[in-house]
Amino acid sequence: MNCNIETLIVTKNGAITQCRDCQRIGFTFKNLLIGFDPDQFVGFGRFLSRINFEKHCIRHSAKPPYLIINTCHHDIQFALFREEFEEFRDMAQQAKLMLEVLGILGPC
Repeated sequence: MNCNIETLIVTKNGAITQCRDCQRIGFTFKNLLIGFDPDQFVGFGRFLSRINFEKHCIRHSAKPPYLIINTCHHDIQFALFREEFEEFRDMAQQAKLMLEVLGILGPC
């Protein structure tokens, strides 16, 4: 079944969409798509907003510092450089705001 998607946010490297029918949220970043139910997505966004890159990044002499982000899917993790992480986190925060606005406005 194909979803009837509504785009919540689009950036240089990704997009966040929601199916108008089943309410699933798709978080695409670069070439990876992760699906969330609405509660999982809100929790994931809350988790991202609390991460301090400097405190939790991995420093390796051969490449810039990066951060490993766990998801609600046990086998899926992201390895993100600072700029990628900031875009990723901002996408989640902006999409959460859009979901709140759509919730207030109701179906159009």
